[in-house]
Amino acid sequence: ARQRVVELLPLYEEQVELEKQREELARQVTQYEGLVKEGKRLTQQRTRLLQQQEEISQRIAEIEPLQPLAALLNKRVETLAQLQARVNERLSKRQQFEEKRKQLQEKHDEREQTAGQLRKAENIIAQIEEHRQEAEALPALQEQLEQLSAQHHRLEGNILGYKKSRKLSMGGQCPLLQEPCLNIQRKGLASLESYFDGQLSDEQAQLNAVDQQLLEVNEHINSVKKYADALNKLGQYIERRDGQAERLKRLNTDITRLEREVTSLGEDLEALKLVDQEIVKAKSEREESEQADRQVRELEGFRKQVQQFQAQALQCEADLNERREQANELRGSADQLARVEQELKALNDPRSRSKAQQEIVKREPTYQQQMQAEQQKLQETERQLHALE
Repeated sequence: ARQRVVELLPLYEEQVELEKQREELARQVTQYEGLVKEGKRLTQQRTRLLQQQEEISQRIAEIEPLQPLAALLNKRVETLAQLQARVNERLSKRQQFEEKRKQLQEKHDEREQTAGQLRKAENIIAQIEEHRQEAEALPALQEQLEQLSAQHHRLEGNILGYKKSRKLSMGGQCPLLQEPCLNIQRKGLASLESYFDGQLSDEQAQLNAVDQQLLEVNEHINSVKKYADALNKLGQYIERRDGQAERLKRLNTDITRLEREVTSLGEDLEALKLVDQEIVKAKSEREESEQADRQVRELEGFRKQVQQFQAQALQCEADLNERREQANELRGSADQLARVEQELKALNDPRSRSKAQQEIVKREPTYQQQMQAEQQKLQETERQLHALE
C-alpha cells in the first residue's frame, strides 16, 4: 500500500493541479455566462432606452409645431376677454339704444304737441290782428252804450213823468197850478190829456229807437268783446308763441342729436351683431392654444427624458462593450474546462485511490497488533502442541 501511495503521488499532484484549473475555469465559465446574460440584459435595456428615446423624440417632434399656437394663448385669451367685454358693451348699447329711441319718440311727440300749440298761438295772434280794428272799437262802442243807456233812462223817466202828469191833468187842470192851462189853448190843443198823449207817443218812439240802438250796440259789443279780450292778452299770446317757437327749436336740436345718437348706436349694434359667433370662434381658438400650451409645457420634461435616455443608453453601450471585452477574454474557458474534465477523467481519480491506500496504511498499527496477537496465539498453540506431543 505504501508503494502504491508513492506510485500515485505524481498522479495525485497532477489531479490537484487539474482540479485547481477546473475550479478556475468553472469560475471563468460562470463569469462568462454571467457576462453573456448581463450583455443580453444590457442589450435589451439599451434597445428599450433607444425605443423610449425614439418615442419621446417623436412626441417632441409632434409637439414642437404646436409652439406657435401655444405662443398665441395670451393674445387669444385677451381677444376673448375683449369680445366678452363687447357683449357687455352690446347689452349696454342696446339699453342706450332703447332709451334713446324712447326719448326720440317722446321728443317727436312733444315736438308735434309743441308745433300744434305754436300753430294754435299763431292762429290766435293772426285772428287778433285780423280783428284788431273791431277790438279797438270796443271803447267807443262802450261809450256809445253808456250814452244810449243814459238816453234810455232819461226817456223812461220822461215817460213816467208824462204818465203821471197826464193822470193829474185829467179835467183840463194844470198838474202844477191846478188851474186850466192857457198854453194848451194857445197851441190849439183840445186838452192836456191829448198833449201828454202826444208827448208820451214821441218819447216812446224815441225810447224804442234807443232800445233798438242799445240792442244793436250790445250785439256789436258782444261780437267784438272776445276780440278785445284777446287783444288785451296779445302780449301773453306773443310770449307763449315765442316760448313755443324756442321750445320747438330746442326740440328740433334734441331730435337731431338723438337721431344721430340712435343712428350711431344702431351702427354699433350692427357691428356687434356677430360678436356671439366671434366668441364661439375665439373660445375654440383659445382652447386650441390651451391644449397646445399644455403639451408645449411638457417639452422641457421630454427633452430632459431624452437626455437621460441618451445618457443611460450610452452608459449601457459602454457597459456592454466592457462586458464584451471581458467575455472575449473568457470565451474559450468552457472548452478548456471540458478538456480539463476529460484529463481528470483519464486520471481515474488518483486522489481517491491514494486515499484508499492511505486508509490501508493508516490501519497498519492495528493490523500489526492483530498480527502480534495472532502470532502470540500461534506460539501458544505451538507450545501446547509441543507439550501435547
